[in-house]
Amino acid sequence: MPISDTSADKSTPAVGGDHTAGGVAIAGASPEGRGVEGRSEKGVGVVGISQDYRGIEGRSTNEHAILGRSTKGAGVAGISEENRGVHGRSDKAQGVLGQSKKAAGVAGTSEDGPGVVGRSTNGSGVIGRSENGMAGSFEGDVSVAGELTIQGVNVFAMVRHIRLLEEQVDRLNEQLLDHIRNHSGQDKSTRDPFTIHVKNADGKVTVDGDGFRGGVTSYLFVAYPDLSYKKFDHTPDREGRFDWSIKASELCIPGFPALSLRFTVNQPDAGGRDRMTNSVTQSISC
Repeated sequence: MPISDTSADKSTPAVGGDHTAGGVAIAGASPEGRGVEGRSEKGVGVVGISQDYRGIEGRSTNEHAILGRSTKGAGVAGISEENRGVHGRSDKAQGVLGQSKKAAGVAGTSEDGPGVVGRSTNGSGVIGRSENGMAGSFEGDVSVAGELTIQGVNVFAMVRHIRLLEEQVDRLNEQLLDHIRNHSGQDKSTRDPFTIHVKNADGKVTVDGDGFRGGVTSYLFVAYPDLSYKKFDHTPDREGRFDWSIKASELCIPGFPALSLRFTVNQPDAGGRDRMTNSVTQSISC
């Protein structure tokens, strides 16, 4: 028998039920329709209140336990003054899943704390995947506390290795200069008056300098972190200006996104003795 009643008092429900033995006060059941339905034009359709337990609980074997729909508002909203606004938990699937066709599937915002936090005991804290776009995009500074691995390469370890190689190259360059001066009769304390400058801009590396012997072939040495080098011939103009350039990509080594190279020019003097310029270190992007 259907039960229906009305109430003109806001503090008095139209239909009420009390259970003094701790059972269900009001129960609704339907084979195919809604077990309980609440409607309101300007107020809350259904309210659940509890002091020490859940205000509303939904259970389902094969479908959503609780489903919220809205045309212009949030489908589900959770608000808490001292705890989580929304809490999701699952033993075998995602704790929280967000899906959207044109906007972010999950968005997190905060005034003073992190917008999104990902934590895991044994797995990845955050994973980003995309079929056709970027898996991750950052606007602003990025801080990494720990190791950074890109396609199996430990970037920080590679940087440390490059710095060690640069120190070795510096020592070998000094040994090379000493060797040339010892065999050319130059005093070790004497520095030649001509120097070079190296620039890297717009994908091109330029080496220039003054004070060279005009029309005399010079040799530009480019030393690499692995202790190898490349040698280029160049002849300064009549005024002794050295002006040489090359595409930065032609100095790159496969597998290295960036390199720190050392440039030195060797030119014989009037007596046929080798004269070395200063050594200049320049980083290039490949």
